[in-house]
Amino acid sequence: MTLILFLPQAADSKKRLLWLGHLLLLLLAATAGFAQSKPLDDAGRRQRLKTQVNAMGTAFVKHDYASFVRFMHPDMVKMAGGPQAMAEELRKGITGMEGQGMKVRGVRYGEPSAVISTNNGELQCTVPQITDMQLPSGGTTVKSTLIAFSADKGQNWYFLDTSGKDADTVRQAFPQVSKALKYSVAK
Repeated sequence: MTLILFLPQAADSKKRLLWLGHLLLLLLAATAGFAQSKPLDDAGRRQRLKTQVNAMGTAFVKHDYASFVRFMHPDMVKMAGGPQAMAEELRKGITGMEGQGMKVRGVRYGEPSAVISTNNGELQCTVPQITDMQLPSGGTTVKSTLIAFSADKGQNWYFLDTSGKDADTVRQAFPQVSKALKYSVAK
């Protein structure tokens, strides 16, 4: 083996083996960045989506807006002035809402729709969102639809709340939303 020729001439074989071990670790570390992860199948994509949407909901309920914003669609974050600005606006909005006796008690998610691939290779689907609210007059449930996006074949997902807007209205602001996505507008 050619590598053996480049090994230092050690007085004993233990040092030589140790040096070879270090060399192999360096080679493995150098090639690790070039290794590609195995593409996710539909079940794997859906599981990652469910895990990430639940993490987003947990962050929101716990008022961890910096974490919550990481799951928002990048275009929405950009429109809000960046991650810090968006997190601050969320904090102010929720603080004001709580000052009026309203509180988000929890967020749950239904089963995602079928995942579709757009012409540019982006994955998209819809996810039903159920938000449990406490109001001064009692509790209520608000239903809405999230649009989920993945630009890396389902490894990472970003979400856009349709906020009761129909698909045409959403597409005016986000033209990349596929016309193949179907959802009903919550009332």
